[in-house]
Amino acid sequence: MANRLTTLIGNVTLLTVFIVLTMGFCEIAVRILCKAYIFYDIEMWRYAVDLKQPSKSAELSHEHRPGASGYFMGVDVAINAKGLRDTEYTYEKPDSTFRILLLGDSITLGWGVRQGHIYADVLEKQLNHNLNLPRYKRFEVINAGVGNYNTEHELYYLESEGLKYHPDMVMICFFVNDGEIIKHRESISFLDRNSYLWTMMKGRLDMMTRMMSVEKDYVDFYNDLYIPGSPERTVFDRAFNQILQICRRNQIDPFVVLYPELHGTDETSYPFKKVHQLVRDLSAAYEAPVVDLLPIYQGEIPESLWVAPDDAHPNARAHNMAADAIYQHLASYIQRSTTEALSN
Repeated sequence: MANRLTTLIGNVTLLTVFIVLTMGFCEIAVRILCKAYIFYDIEMWRYAVDLKQPSKSAELSHEHRPGASGYFMGVDVAINAKGLRDTEYTYEKPDSTFRILLLGDSITLGWGVRQGHIYADVLEKQLNHNLNLPRYKRFEVINAGVGNYNTEHELYYLESEGLKYHPDMVMICFFVNDGEIIKHRESISFLDRNSYLWTMMKGRLDMMTRMMSVEKDYVDFYNDLYIPGSPERTVFDRAFNQILQICRRNQIDPFVVLYPELHGTDETSYPFKKVHQLVRDLSAAYEAPVVDLLPIYQGEIPESLWVAPDDAHPNARAHNMAADAIYQHLASYIQRSTTEALSN
């Protein structure tokens, strides 16, 4: 009996050691593979682990770690002392400065795009180079984009941090997933925080599950977020309206940008037209200008606008096109508003 028990323990020990060594080897192999090739899910996971932290605010699930930096999707990403992917800005606004606070998610963050080529950076350069107004000597566009932020996150950020910058304008960059409710995770497991292999396995398993599933595809999923009466629609309407209310209450100009989902750029067949119209209607109630960027990508091959073959985030070219379109609307709006203010 004792010999059998000893043999069993020995076999279990050998099997455990074999499994641990195999998993260790696979972990090393996946890490080497990720050095040679870019995988979207791995890069997003690394960004979340390396640059994010649980928020000090009870309403926010996460925020950037001040001063953190890393290399993701082939570009350097550096977070400033206030948790933004931008240069350092003081809360106090300099004299003769028109300051724009830009709210958004990973698109506004500039996922996969080098600093200086993000639409916020390009827009700031265009405003300073091309717009000459007696009242304003400088324009600042503060990029407050954070990956996986939704409209509710943007509301809480504006209330807790954004207003400290004394913006003259709050620009909301809307994307169709902004109505999705992000669940707060109290803790992250060791594997979720440290293992490339575990993350890749989960990603591939999720992909296979979605391919084999009879559940709704991403078009139905996103459109269903905005069904009247749904929990997501209720939260979105409240948050979006509150952002606009805060702007009007604080004499801040609201400005809304609709960024299209880049799997399809044909205006006639774009699957989220009703969602874009919803945002236009909500904005109209507060007389907030809206710029829909879908028309500027009309006729473009969608993949030519992506940062990677498996990642439809807009690349540098798409960001530049967005900045050009926003500038055309924004410059005329600022000029008109300045003229009206002076005449009054």
